[in-house]
Amino acid sequence: MKQSSSKKRSASIAGDLALETPAGNPFQRMMYRLRRSLSSTASVYGYLLLAGLVPAVLSFLIYLARGIFPFGDSTVLVLDLNGQYVSFYEAIFHFARGDASLLYSFSRALGGEFLGIFDYYVASPFIWLFVLFPQEWMQEILLALFLLKTGLCGVTMGFYLHKHSKSPNQLAIIAFSTMYALTSYGIVQQHNSMWIDAVLWLPILTYGIEELIKKGRFRLFVATLALSVISNFYIGYMVCIYVVVYCFFYYFAHNQNNENNPLGEKNHFIRSVIRTICWMVLAIGISALTILSARYALSLGKSDFSSPNWALEQKFNLFDFLYKFLPSSYDTVRPQGLPFVYCGMLTLVLVPTFFMSKKISKREKIASGVLILFFVVSFALSTLDLIWHGFQKPNWLNYRYSFMLCFFLIVLAARAFDNIRYTSRKALLGTVSLIGLFVLVAQMLGKDFLFIDVQNAMSNADKFKIHEFATIWLAIGCLAVYFVLMCLLAKSKKKKELLALILAIFVCVEVFLSGLSDLNSLGTDVGFTTHSKYAALGETFRPIVDTVEGYDNGFYRMEKTFTRKKNDNMTLNIKGLSNSTSTLNKDTVLFLHQMGYASESNWTEYIGGTPVNDSILGVKYLISNLDLSHYYGKPIFGPDDYGYDDDYTFPKNYFGSHGSSSMTTDYVTSIEDFYVYENPYALSIAFGVDNAMADFELNSEDYKNPFERMNAMITAMLGEEETVQVFVPATQNGEPLLDNVVRSQTATQLLYKAVDTERPATLTYSYTIPQNTDVFFYYPTNNDREAHLNINNRYSYDPYDDTSQYKTGADHERIVCLGSYENSDMTVKMTIKNKYNNLYVLKDCESYVYYIDWDVFTDAMTRLSNTELVVDKDVTDDHLTGSLKTLSDDQMILTTIPYDEGWNVTVDGKAVEIEESADALVAFRVADAGEHRVELRYMPKTIALGIGCTLICTVIFVAILILYPFFKNKRPIKGLILVAGEEQPPVQTEEDEADVELGDLGEDDPEEESSPRHTKTQKK
Repeated sequence: MKQSSSKKRSASIAGDLALETPAGNPFQRMMYRLRRSLSSTASVYGYLLLAGLVPAVLSFLIYLARGIFPFGDSTVLVLDLNGQYVSFYEAIFHFARGDASLLYSFSRALGGEFLGIFDYYVASPFIWLFVLFPQEWMQEILLALFLLKTGLCGVTMGFYLHKHSKSPNQLAIIAFSTMYALTSYGIVQQHNSMWIDAVLWLPILTYGIEELIKKGRFRLFVATLALSVISNFYIGYMVCIYVVVYCFFYYFAHNQNNENNPLGEKNHFIRSVIRTICWMVLAIGISALTILSARYALSLGKSDFSSPNWALEQKFNLFDFLYKFLPSSYDTVRPQGLPFVYCGMLTLVLVPTFFMSKKISKREKIASGVLILFFVVSFALSTLDLIWHGFQKPNWLNYRYSFMLCFFLIVLAARAFDNIRYTSRKALLGTVSLIGLFVLVAQMLGKDFLFIDVQNAMSNADKFKIHEFATIWLAIGCLAVYFVLMCLLAKSKKKKELLALILAIFVCVEVFLSGLSDLNSLGTDVGFTTHSKYAALGETFRPIVDTVEGYDNGFYRMEKTFTRKKNDNMTLNIKGLSNSTSTLNKDTVLFLHQMGYASESNWTEYIGGTPVNDSILGVKYLISNLDLSHYYGKPIFGPDDYGYDDDYTFPKNYFGSHGSSSMTTDYVTSIEDFYVYENPYALSIAFGVDNAMADFELNSEDYKNPFERMNAMITAMLGEEETVQVFVPATQNGEPLLDNVVRSQTATQLLYKAVDTERPATLTYSYTIPQNTDVFFYYPTNNDREAHLNINNRYSYDPYDDTSQYKTGADHERIVCLGSYENSDMTVKMTIKNKYNNLYVLKDCESYVYYIDWDVFTDAMTRLSNTELVVDKDVTDDHLTGSLKTLSDDQMILTTIPYDEGWNVTVDGKAVEIEESADALVAFRVADAGEHRVELRYMPKTIALGIGCTLICTVIFVAILILYPFFKNKRPIKGLILVAGEEQPPVQTEEDEADVELGDLGEDDPEEESSPRHTKTQKK
């Protein structure tokens, strides 16, 4: 009867498809089975499209309620997405259009590898779908990306739940899938889109783990694990930890009555462990390029930015942690924030009943409880949490793996729902009562018992008070509704579809309200930018950049004296100094800081530019609203040259910061005043220098400020014995005048401290300077402090905002241009304005004010330009070619490319070694004087190794997929497969061979458990 049924089913499908089983060709038979599988899958899993559509629509409605463009001026840009990721997406557009390199980018902090940024932020396979659309749609593309991933999270979760339901309740599965896609993690971390890929793949990966242990099927496991790591190696690392933990959980939770070993394999545990390790290694090998390129990027400095504290500490109050399971329980994404673990009130109701259900084995309950406890302990104990985060403490956005607990809890809730008819109403009532009591206690205690650290850290503690409606009343209402529905579902044998529909509707309402509240709280906490502000950046400044590129299509750096965000250069595809990323080269950050620019930790910004440091680093063009004609002559382009449409409206009051080359305190209020200046002194990317540069140390403690360092650097470049005084110290007239300030000293610094904190505390310095000469200010210190500057009692310098604060210290320490003055006497008054009520400054500084000797400066730049590299046209960031003329044998060529062992240099076709100069830059030597051809190509050895490993492992995996069906039953091969991959019963009949093998695509053979071949295998 069973064989007859199977024949009828096969014949029916074959008739519907008008296909006949091919004979004699294994490949044709495989393709035939695949076509039949797809047809059958569509009929079985079609409803999962709703499991994806529902959360995607709800997510869109949440943004719609916030006034998303074009229904308002709201946008998805927030936090790092606004400050970093969106520019990296823009860079991918430039690469896809052939205007940028995927290996290297000069749009970041002088230059740096780009593949690490790609792997760290934007490696999701889905990004390539969106480069097909206009770049001007970037904000809409990001919204579509969020909605697509949200929907796919619902689909994959629905698939997993379907596979684990004996008689799937489709509406219930849609409800649980919606809860998974719209957890608080999914809502709040949605702007970290590269993390959501792991959320998306987790259900399928988990099913792949189970299939690997249970039946030895490896395809799904290898593919999804590789995709998880490739999408984002950082979260991929956490997923690998999850794989190990879940493998042990699943094996022991289902190690009863051969549940996890239906094929009766001998030594099953050992073989499962070996199989998991082997296929896990293959998956990691497939993602080797991602791992090695990311690791190479991080080796340049990320691992040195923080020193983790390994002391074992409890990170939060467990009672506070329970609050985070309630709807609208957003606290903060700042360092004080707790895990985002809300995954629906229905989950809270059903998970306890899972442990009370008589239909679930004690073994599974114990294992499930241990796994939940493992996650809670990982959150609560600092050392375990540190391991989860790759041995580095997160900078904001804590507990980045909390979605794994959400997934597991929803799975347990779905299991409890499937067995709801075996759950007593008393158990449900007790569960709901305890949760309701907790909610009432939370309301009674209010903000006094939650988020004390958060409140102390924020200026407005009321931001994080408990929401009366969105948390308390919504939670109580959901508890009441779900209790009634569960009781009805447990009792009723009819109208189950109607009850499930009502349940799904209430779930949708709940997650919508909670998601909207969380997103609004995120906006209150850190702020969303507006659609118009981001759009204005590209609409306004791309025409300016295009104008410059039309004028000069060579290789040069360009900067601007305004900033929207530090990654504007990547957005506009210009080569410059500003950048912010977790993969920044620490030596480059320090180098720019030593040269007088603002830079620290993982960011640099073009603030602190002067004609001297700009010229050395090859900043040839400057976009500015400032009058720089006394530096560089008349601007080469103005507003009338940029080709704007006649009806274009310039944004007003748009930008809030400007570079330190500014001659005024006025903010940029209109782009109509922006001009482009050409720096005639800018050097090429490479130029000849004296051999003295080989021994020059820019980081030497002999130099107290950037002026002294640049003088020494130019002296070494030219090979002069006496210091070349490009920057000249102004004469300081005596000690500063102190008002309400007392001075003391430490070993290396002078300390100025306010006496009476209730009235102004000031230091006034007096200088003698040349008339009508621009002067520059730098206050060297080892301690960050804020102070107001007042020059000649005339105006205050506003480098950042209208508070007129100048921040001294490593954070924003940089050169400040104080302008030019007709009189030779100048006073600089510093008013202490910081919570410490003090200022620190290094001892033994000759002066804090310097000016440029233009004759010395122009002579030095002219001499250096005599041996500069003339770069060819149409070069790429990772491959530069050009010609230069050396004046002596063994000529040292200094580049302003950050030192990176991945650079390979050839001169006249012969490879030469690179060396590090000025503690940060690439240099090389040319043996003979005369004309030479130079080629610089970027390809780190680790990247080449990663490409090789990925290709080899991918070919191996594909070969296994292709060859395995042909050889799986050959006795010499079969023994290896038992260890390396998969054990399958031999095919007995033509009908069986033509049967749909959905197991490898995610569908078990419905007759597999009772088939004669299954029995025969078990007897073996």
